[in-house]
Amino acid sequence: MARDAALGARPFVEKDIVTVVSLSSFFKALLPKSVHNELPSEINDYVLNFTHFTQISRNISLLTPDLLYRAWCRGVALQCVFGQSMFDILLVAYHKDHLAEPFSHKHCYVVSIQVKFRSAAASGALAQSLTVPFLYEGQELPKSMPQGLLKPKHLVMLMDLGTTTQFQQHTPEPHVSIKREVAVHAPKERKDRQPDAEIRLPWHSRETYYCKDAKDEPKRWCINVRGFDVYPVVKTMGSELLDPELWRTVNPSHFPEREELQTQQMDTLREYVL
Repeated sequence: MARDAALGARPFVEKDIVTVVSLSSFFKALLPKSVHNELPSEINDYVLNFTHFTQISRNISLLTPDLLYRAWCRGVALQCVFGQSMFDILLVAYHKDHLAEPFSHKHCYVVSIQVKFRSAAASGALAQSLTVPFLYEGQELPKSMPQGLLKPKHLVMLMDLGTTTQFQQHTPEPHVSIKREVAVHAPKERKDRQPDAEIRLPWHSRETYYCKDAKDEPKRWCINVRGFDVYPVVKTMGSELLDPELWRTVNPSHFPEREELQTQQMDTLREYVL
């Protein structure tokens, strides 16, 4: 819904090779107006090209130029496998000044999104821990964690859909926090959310998402959103586009009687919102 809303505000240009929407317009369609001035200026330079989601069948331990190329050129958002650490969805954006040139992963910008749907708000430590994998330019996946890798330019987002808890600090919107900070390694996840060992590299763990020396970890923007109806597109389009039973389940007025969403419902919900 956010992608379609942002695209609707964009004038059609006949010479366009691909229909893109600016990353800035996407987040402005997704988030309430009260936080638009808080959004990072760096996203003004990038555009999105996704029209649908594709399910990834394996755990993503490293980003590769080929993965970024396929996501961008096929116009897809990446829906990660159940149990993927750190994120559930990856969006690949591209620098607007290089669209007419041959693809280069150096012009990519990655948006990493983790989705929660529990009544208790996710901890601040979880949001602060979010990051993206390192970029690996080798032809074959390595047998051990390579050294000296860098991360692509990126932004992380936590969609804490199931809670109505507000942030304690004073913000323009009490359900949205936007910060630029260094990602810090978080406590272990619940055991039932750990990836199957058969679908990840043998050396992979949560630690491998971070620089060994904390001072080398780059700062990144983190958008932490609590609640479901805080998203403008949900208020204006949700009841019309969502399945009636799913809408009844996630509508804030029904929170006291709802149960935890099933995995399939969660996938449907976050795809509609984005």
